[in-house]
Amino acid sequence: LKGVLIQAGFTNVQTTASFESFDGDSDIESAYDFMINYFLSPLEVQADLDHGRVTQEQVDEMRRALDDWKDLPGAFAAFAWGEAIARKP
Repeated sequence: LKGVLIQAGFTNVQTTASFESFDGDSDIESAYDFMINYFLSPLEVQADLDHGRVTQEQVDEMRRALDDWKDLPGAFAAFAWGEAIARKP
């Protein structure tokens, strides 16, 4: 992200990182929905299959693992985010 901003002519680029954590029942359901609807969406899965990045068996196993994970009493997830602030002269 920083490099893209610099190439676009921005200056004073400041970058940070943060984590968003999910550990309550509704948080886990939200994280699960995001992962299923993004990483395992039909378009993503088909693109991954077409490019040989994954097999159907691996996709099926990931879905089973996510289904099992969301029901665990100690389920927890965290997503990492990168942020940037810059100025355009």
